[in-house]
Amino acid sequence: MNASTEPTDPEQVVREFLRRLADEPERALALMDPAIEWRNSGAPTLRGARVHQAIRGLAESGVVGFGVEMTHVAASGPIVITQRTDVIEVGPVRTRFWVYGTFEVRHGKVLLWDDHFSWGAMLRSLAWGALTAPLRTGARRA
Repeated sequence: MNASTEPTDPEQVVREFLRRLADEPERALALMDPAIEWRNSGAPTLRGARVHQAIRGLAESGVVGFGVEMTHVAASGPIVITQRTDVIEVGPVRTRFWVYGTFEVRHGKVLLWDDHFSWGAMLRSLAWGALTAPLRTGARRA
């Protein structure tokens, strides 16, 4: 999609935003409002340019991979609720954990991105990913 064909329907904006975060993070920035607010369970809230910098930094690192497995999406006006599994890869370590997200979309841009998840579940998945990474790495070499 180019600028003239960007989605404007809130649900489609969120779906496309998450797809781009996974596949082409630099293009996800085009779907973020300049005043975006990004909240994560128990982590500091990032706003505006700091969100753009965080996404750009992850994209440029080349070390972190991200994926989304969508379970449910519901939209009412500008509010979109997602239930999904996020997949994060750092080198050979892969973690998968459940995320409940609330998004607010205004004028075709994500203004609020509020994710809730269990840090315990994420850390358990990270530990499992670290333990099984040598098996996945070995399987790729075989």
